[in-house]
Amino acid sequence: MIGPSDPRLFAPADAVILCTSGTTGRPKGAELTHSGLNRNQEVAARNLLLLTPDDVIMGCLPLFHVFGLTCGLNAAIASGAAAGGGLDMTTARNDDGGDPAAPLDLLLTSATRA
Repeated sequence: MIGPSDPRLFAPADAVILCTSGTTGRPKGAELTHSGLNRNQEVAARNLLLLTPDDVIMGCLPLFHVFGLTCGLNAAIASGAAAGGGLDMTTARNDDGGDPAAPLDLLLTSATRA
């Protein structure tokens, strides 16, 4: 298991290549390093979201997008919080007659801890 001081978390080597949509030009692969991903989740978990193991993260962004990956999934895992995602909010809303709390109820019953 990788711990917080594991040197692999700070390696300058590429960890993932996320494909861009080409919004400002041709689509391309964005190379993200281990250290960049680690620092991004660290800032999100500790400074922005103030995550603790008691928290539940609702992951509505796709994990192929850097924000969903680092600020959602990676931040939840690193902080010990529970993560729920991939929820079909339309189905959750329609199945219960339009209850606006249904997506949250679904998240709380389906979230898992790392």
